[in-house]
Amino acid sequence: MRLSWAGRTSSSETILLATLIFFAAREMFGAGAALVALALFVFDPNVMAHGAVVGTDMGLSCFMFATIYGFYRYAKAPSLGPLLLVGIALGLTFASKHTAILLVPMLVLLSLTEIFRKRETGKGTDSVGKRAGQLAIAFVVIRAIALTTLRAVYGFRYAARGDGLEMNPPLAESIHHLSRAREIRLLETVARYHLLPESYIYGLADVRIMSDYYTSYLFGKIYPHGIWFYFPAAFAIKSRLPLLLLLGLAAGMIATGRLRGWREVLFLTISPAVHLAVAMSAGMNIGLRHILPMYPFLHVLAGGAAAS
Repeated sequence: MRLSWAGRTSSSETILLATLIFFAAREMFGAGAALVALALFVFDPNVMAHGAVVGTDMGLSCFMFATIYGFYRYAKAPSLGPLLLVGIALGLTFASKHTAILLVPMLVLLSLTEIFRKRETGKGTDSVGKRAGQLAIAFVVIRAIALTTLRAVYGFRYAARGDGLEMNPPLAESIHHLSRAREIRLLETVARYHLLPESYIYGLADVRIMSDYYTSYLFGKIYPHGIWFYFPAAFAIKSRLPLLLLLGLAAGMIATGRLRGWREVLFLTISPAVHLAVAMSAGMNIGLRHILPMYPFLHVLAGGAAAS
């Protein structure tokens, strides 16, 4: 059976993600960790289920991991090259799925760990203020590149429809279907100043509106809303036992200081922790695919624990 163009694109993203996982694990923990992480990824049932599906989840997983890995390389050795790659990867993540907004708090938290880790360990000669200023400039560059990349995906056009045509219902009306006043004000501001393409704003509003009406099903019971323990339970059920055991090993090694490399540990744990925390509170429990971007980070972490 021949794959469609979209199908080939989805498969390419999966292959690209596998490649990134291998090189990230090798750079962080060595060749042995890279082989274990790659094996965990390619034999993961959730990756097998979604790796060739024409959807948004594998693209989000690929480019989110690429963004964090690129930022890790920039943190290790600041230069323009990694910064450009982070900006492009961030823009492609935003173009993949609206959940990419979670990268903003992830990058902020990782930046804070970089600032204060430098001061606590005494490594380097840069002061906290100088390091913070350098990262602030880096964020300006990353933001500019990411927004340019996102706008390029939308053909550098703000309007959702061309030739002066309007959407029905108009954006202003769609936004007011949101149940949270602060989100209405935020999207109205974004639309007023054309900070994002109109189609993208429509999508953001639609996702938030849908989250108010989804029911959940878990352990034989139907809930009228999202439940906080849905994703932890789904993760425990749908993940292979070797991954769960290795993650338990990694947690023990981190607690006892046996897993070396605090930068690596923080970059591999903060991102999935933020993603899981938001997913547990979002109220949309319709499948494990919504936390699929956690898996690449956990595969690398498990590989590092196994190799150590």
